[in-house]
Amino acid sequence: MNTNDGGQAFPIDGTLRGMTLRDYFAAQALQGFLASTQNGDCDMNTVAKSSFLFADAMLNERKK
Repeated sequence: MNTNDGGQAFPIDGTLRGMTLRDYFAAQALQGFLASTQNGDCDMNTVAKSSFLFADAMLNERKK
């Protein structure tokens, strides 16, 4: 399955380097998760997976 990554989040002169928009959205979701929980109150794998699920949802919403 080919996952939509949203393309480059911060393209430089149209080149393909740096993080993708999907990575950027996931990082923002991760930051929110970590800011809203106390240290040790979350399973890292679950939070990481959830962060990318939120990123995918945001990318799908952008298509509409």
